Amino acid sequence: MVKYYPANISLKNKRCVVFGAGQVALRKTKRLLECGARVFVAGQEIVPQFKRLLKKKSRFKGFKRGIFSSCRHRR
Repeated sequence: MVKYYPANISLKNKRCVVFGAGQVALRKTKRLLECGARVFVAGQEIVPQFKRLLKKKSRFKGFKRGIFSSCRHRR
């Protein structure tokens, strides 16, 4: 059975990026993985649960620290 994300789209084998690496991002990452997505997480600080998830789930593609350091907010 194909699992769907609440937006009712199939994410099986789709690349997804989660920005942030806190508890909310962890919850969203787990759900995306349940739906079959290939997930990459970008954030400043990673919660320890992400490290365990990386070891456990082959579809969790990794974590990039400091990706926001070169971003600037413009008005």
